[in-house]
Amino acid sequence: MKKALGFLKNNILIFIGVLLLLLFLNYLAIGGTGLALGIFATVTAAYYITIGILGIFIGDKFSAQTRKIFDVIAVCLFVLFMLLSFIFTFVNMIQNSADQNNNAFYGPTSWFVTIFGLLASLALAAFYPVTKFVNKDGLKKLCYLFAALFALGLLLDILFDFEGFAITLGQIPFMYLAVDLLFVFYLFETLNDANGEAKAAKEKEDK
Repeated sequence: MKKALGFLKNNILIFIGVLLLLLFLNYLAIGGTGLALGIFATVTAAYYITIGILGIFIGDKFSAQTRKIFDVIAVCLFVLFMLLSFIFTFVNMIQNSADQNNNAFYGPTSWFVTIFGLLASLALAAFYPVTKFVNKDGLKKLCYLFAALFALGLLLDILFDFEGFAITLGQIPFMYLAVDLLFVFYLFETLNDANGEAKAAKEKEDK
């Protein structure tokens, strides 16, 4: 089990990158917001795969500061991608609701899930970079909270359809769920690493 977790941790960015490419490469063939999401996802996937491969071959040569920078870019790319997705969904919901000729229905749950995901993404994108470089216990606890809320936002986005109704087990998009789970695992691993480094630095100062 430990070997499997170690393998997953060492190669997780590659797994996420490959899944993102499979899920969003087709978006490059369409226009509008779909094209924007496709481009962002492709850039994010390319970064993940590149950093993942570099980590395998020369990862031991990276300094702690370099790893922090790589983590910040990796996390922020995915969070900003989700923020962009929630913004597009929110704008689309407003436009469709204002259009009297459009019969689209959005229940209260649909609005809640979209706004919740949008705000959670925005909060995490703002606090995560600061948390990685500023050793403040209160700030780190707040970032853990925002990370948990972001993870909840991802889960709600999968479990409810665009009208706000809960989907059945057979309707769950498992590839999207896999990407979300892998990213959440990576996100909390980077936060735990930052927390461990902060504790080590504090103990060193006390000595």
